[in-house]
Amino acid sequence: MKLFGAFFILVGLVWGMVAYNMGTTVNTADVGGAYSVYVPEKEVHNIGLMETRRNHLMFSGLSVVIGVLLFGFGSLSNSTGAGNLKKCPLCAELIQPDAKKCRYCGGDIPEFWSKPEVPATPAASLINEAGQLVLIICPSCRATNNGSAKECSKCGAALPT
Repeated sequence: MKLFGAFFILVGLVWGMVAYNMGTTVNTADVGGAYSVYVPEKEVHNIGLMETRRNHLMFSGLSVVIGVLLFGFGSLSNSTGAGNLKKCPLCAELIQPDAKKCRYCGGDIPEFWSKPEVPATPAASLINEAGQLVLIICPSCRATNNGSAKECSKCGAALPT
């Protein structure tokens, strides 16, 4: 979105410079005759050309404004990615996952909360009456797996046998 914004700003500025340099005057011819007053040749402002220049200047300004908005919102959306934020366990406001202290409530974030990895635990298993392994719980992600599985179906970690 920032790229489109920069493009609109550049186009608007160039368009504005071209529009500002448009000519708005025309030359008249000598007017006169046997039964009229003589009017010499001169340069006069043409209302139609002035209106055309005004329209071009307005649209170039609109292009610059749209470009600034796109550029600004593009910067804003890149700097605050709400997808990687987590809720504070104390006040439920969105904060960075690495935060040690909440910027909203000022409370200290528990150390275990900010760590994304699951602590390693020994594998748990379920054995039926015949002594066959029926169920294995993954030590890294705690997902349940078939007893004959060699690796976890969720995270791919190796399962103990």
